[in-house]
Amino acid sequence: FERGSTSPTMLAWTDRLKNFDSWLNHYANFDDALHWGEHRWKSIVGAIAVLLVTAYAASGLTIIAPDEVGVVRQFGRPTDDLAPGWYWRYPWPIEDTLRVSQLIRTVNIGFQQSTDKADGALTWSSAHRKETRIPQEAMMMTGDGKLVDLLVSVRFKVTEPRVYLFQVNNAEEIIRAATESELRAMVAGRPFVELLTHQRGQFQKDVLARVEARCKELAPGGLGVVLDGISIIDLH
Repeated sequence: FERGSTSPTMLAWTDRLKNFDSWLNHYANFDDALHWGEHRWKSIVGAIAVLLVTAYAASGLTIIAPDEVGVVRQFGRPTDDLAPGWYWRYPWPIEDTLRVSQLIRTVNIGFQQSTDKADGALTWSSAHRKETRIPQEAMMMTGDGKLVDLLVSVRFKVTEPRVYLFQVNNAEEIIRAATESELRAMVAGRPFVELLTHQRGQFQKDVLARVEARCKELAPGGLGVVLDGISIIDLH
């Protein structure tokens, strides 16, 4: 064991610390920096102001993805629709942009699908789906007195973003309620065998037509969407 005063390692680290201390005293003197700042405070304040204005202006950069439509609100009032691309808009609070996906969305009756993605309407590209049955929605009575579980998926696409965002309160719930209502009415008028076999395709088309009509009754001004189709996921 070597003494600290004669150890080559300790002596080397002592020299390094002394050199670092000298460098701080020469180049990083707080008093000198404060003195320098006192004589140039106007330039410093101006540079900070320019940086803040630049950062605020840059926050107005808006990027609309290829599968989206942007709706610009100016002081809360919709003004412009933006196609996919890069734009510069007035920053918040003057303007803000709401993005609406143009992908096919789904509303499920009788079950829920959970994904690893953020909350929102599901699309056919959603990954890692897990189905959870909802008994009060899935259970229905057929025309021949059989109790069945019916899991249905309704596909739709937003075609009028302003109507969908501002003129309708929760379009997905309106579609869900209309579909469940029409399903119960039509299932009650058909025997189970028809639903399970040769009448299945026609049944889906009939339900789609009735749901479209029902949605027009519930929202005379439209939902801002187009129904793409209805699929029976499971029937037993």
